Amino acid sequence: LLRVIQNNLKDKRYTLIEAHCKRRDGSAFPSEIAVNELNVIGEDELCFLIRDVTIRQQSENALRHMVTRLEEHDRAKSQFVSNVSHELKTPLTSMMYAIGNMLQGALGDVPVPIREYLEMLNEDCRRLMGTVNDILDMGKIEAKKLVLSRVRVPFARLVRRSAESLRIQAEAKGIGLDILTPEGSGFADCDPHKMERVILNIVSNAIKYTPDGGHVEVRVSRDARQEGVILLEVEDSGIGIPPEFLHMVTERYFRVGEQASGSGLGLSIARELVELHGGRVELASPPPGKAQGTLATVLLPMAAAPKVLIADDEHYVI
Repeated sequence: LLRVIQNNLKDKRYTLIEAHCKRRDGSAFPSEIAVNELNVIGEDELCFLIRDVTIRQQSENALRHMVTRLEEHDRAKSQFVSNVSHELKTPLTSMMYAIGNMLQGALGDVPVPIREYLEMLNEDCRRLMGTVNDILDMGKIEAKKLVLSRVRVPFARLVRRSAESLRIQAEAKGIGLDILTPEGSGFADCDPHKMERVILNIVSNAIKYTPDGGHVEVRVSRDARQEGVILLEVEDSGIGIPPEFLHMVTERYFRVGEQASGSGLGLSIARELVELHGGRVELASPPPGKAQGTLATVLLPMAAAPKVLIADDEHYVI
C-alpha cells in the first residue's frame, strides 16, 4: 500500500483507500481515506482526508437488496408469462387445426356466411398465436437462449409468401396490398421461421395503422447505397408516427396515441430478431417525398447464391 501511495504522489495523484476507522469510544465506521501531499510553510506533508461513508454504504446495501428483489420478481414474471403463453399455445393450435379442416371441407360444404365467420376466427387465432410467439421469443432473447436455424433462402420468395398470408386481413379493411418481390433480388442467410415473424409483424403493423381504403406496399430489392445488402421495405399510407416518438416505437411495450392496440411487442421483436441476423430496422415517417404514412426498412446482409449441379446422361452444368 505504501508503495502505491508513493508512486501516486510522484505522479501528482491522490490515493483513495476504503477502510474501517475507530472512534475514541472504540466503535468502528466505514470510511474513505484520501491520501495526498500538501505543502505547508515550505515543507511537504502527507494529508489524510477521512470521510465517514456509513450512510452511503447503508444506501448502497439497500439498493443492492432492492435490485436483487427486482431481479427475482422479474424472473418470476418471465416464468409466469412463459407458462401462460405455453398454456395458450396448445388450445390455439387445436382451434386453428379444427378451423382449417372445416374450411377445407372436412365436414362437408361450408356455406359462404359460415365460411366468412370461420375465416375471421382463423385470422384472430393467427393473430393471437403471433402475440404468444412474440412473448415466448422475447423471453428467449432476454435469457440469451434464442437459437437461429440459418439456411440460405431466396429472400423475395420468403417475403412474398409471408406477406400474401395477410391479404385477407388487408382486404377486410379495403386496403390495397401490393407485393413487389422480383426474382433475383438475392439470397439471405437467415432463420426462415424467425424472419417470417419479422415480415408478418411489420406488414400487419402497417395494415393495422392504415385507415380503411388505404394502401400498403411491400418491396424487396438490393440496396443501391451499400453493396451486399438486401432490403425489405414496407410503406403504408397510414396515420404515421409523430417525430418525437419515432425512435421509441421499436422499444418493448411502447404504443403511440389513443388508437394504439395490441401488445406493443411486434416492432420490438422484429427489430431484435433482425439484429440477431446482423441487420437493422430503420423507420421514416412520413416516407421520403410523401405527405403521410410510414416506411419501415429491414436491411440484411446478402448471402452468396448457392451452387447447383444439374446432371443428366449427356452433360453437366455448374
